[in-house]
Amino acid sequence: MKPYRFERAFDKFEIIDVTSSEGLDSLVSAIVAEPLHAVSPAGFALIDTIVRSGRCKTIIMEKEYVDGDYRRAYQRYYARAFPNYERHTTRLHFLGVKVTRRGLANLEAGKVGGEYLGYCVVRPLRTRKVGRTVLQPLLAAPEADFPLALSEFEVNVCGSRLVVSGAPFLEQDTRVGCCGSCAIWMSTMVAGRKFGLPTSTVAEITELATDYALGERVLGSTGLSWEEMEGALRKMGYNPLSLGIASRESAMQIIHPYLEAGIAPILLLELKGGLHAAVAVGHGYDPSQAAGEQAKVQWEGREIRFWRSSQWINYLLVHDDQRGPFRKMYVANASSGRGKKQHCSVEIDMQWPAFEGNAGWPVSAKGRLHAALIPVPPGISMTGVEAEEKAARLTDMVFGSVLGRGMPSNIVLRTYLTRSNDYKRFARERGLVRKVRDLFRGKPLARWIWVTELCTVRDATVSKREDRIVRGEVILDGNSSPWTPDFVAIHLIAGDVGYLALMKPEDTDAESAITGGLVYARAGPYKALVR
Repeated sequence: MKPYRFERAFDKFEIIDVTSSEGLDSLVSAIVAEPLHAVSPAGFALIDTIVRSGRCKTIIMEKEYVDGDYRRAYQRYYARAFPNYERHTTRLHFLGVKVTRRGLANLEAGKVGGEYLGYCVVRPLRTRKVGRTVLQPLLAAPEADFPLALSEFEVNVCGSRLVVSGAPFLEQDTRVGCCGSCAIWMSTMVAGRKFGLPTSTVAEITELATDYALGERVLGSTGLSWEEMEGALRKMGYNPLSLGIASRESAMQIIHPYLEAGIAPILLLELKGGLHAAVAVGHGYDPSQAAGEQAKVQWEGREIRFWRSSQWINYLLVHDDQRGPFRKMYVANASSGRGKKQHCSVEIDMQWPAFEGNAGWPVSAKGRLHAALIPVPPGISMTGVEAEEKAARLTDMVFGSVLGRGMPSNIVLRTYLTRSNDYKRFARERGLVRKVRDLFRGKPLARWIWVTELCTVRDATVSKREDRIVRGEVILDGNSSPWTPDFVAIHLIAGDVGYLALMKPEDTDAESAITGGLVYARAGPYKALVR
């Protein structure tokens, strides 16, 4: 009888040195579908992001990995298909340090845990292999880019707990998931992890959207309609807002407040191949960019003017399941033909310097932006634009009724949605005057609030994000009406004088709350909330 032969330690793992040409070839073979001119270039974009950053030194290839998302798709479709499909996937882990096979025993030790850059699940498919993926924002210009719709994801590698903060990405397979299903998955996975909201696999999202079993009706080749996507989000427990976009200005106004909240808006695009869905996960910010015209709000026969911080956004960062993660999408006004509705024109950057000749793919994709679908949590009825305009009216009331002058012409507003508990937690870190900070932290608040920060044009256009300051805030209940003057709190800094007004839930007279606010001395600006 032959003695039992023990398997080798870490037998299902392979170490790839991505800094070598052999390692890069192994990475391309793992992710890029065969033949190389397969229908989706997302694999090339993913590899280019990893290689171009220069941070990735080692890839750990974890074979025969059981992935929950792919397992659900396998059960609903691939196990029933005529071709034989593998049940297991391969998971790639990207590290910013060199690791040996012996080092797999304790990846949390030393610098290894802090240099975990993310992972990619490679599906055993003939085309469109890129499955559930989370990468750190490995961006070329980190000072100018604001990746905002991020959350922390924990993985276990050989018994070591590793954490990556990123925005989830995956490629549609055209069988179980189309671009609409993938966009919903990418958007809600961030919100689900960050805010404790519902999540579903791509296969489950497609089922919710169509109310058909995937074994009998496969929608990957035809996609989901906008209404089906809204329906899926409602069944998941969200309150989706469908907002039309007619200009570049309206696009930034609509999208920006939700990105600042860490919520990833789903974008309805019209590209060369037809209608398409992608997800906005951040934006660029150029303080030197011309801001255009001031925003205008009509109120009681007067025109209130102010600047929006979104006016300095020069592009959006998008996850496009066909074109890759963290792609720059430039938005411009499009002239409309006679009798045609105007929409924004967009251009998605597809340049991959890591591949000679851009791997045969065009350097950009052009089209139009029609609308945004926002997966908002339940209990939020006011949009970001409505909250910002209401904050402008309330600010104008304070300057007129309390400070005796009009609202300054250089006021800039930046609005974001947040949980009240998160706002209270960050208040301590931002340098608020202690009595104001304590009042905010001890005040009962609704779960979700709109916060509008006030600053000057000079404050908003400093070059370093850590140097940005604010000179007050307006806090609104996320479920309040945009047309009534109620508020939660108003805090303003005018010179060295501070002003604070609070409203309780039982208060009905906003004007009395404003005129009866607290005026205090030795006030000063404090840090903006920069995520």
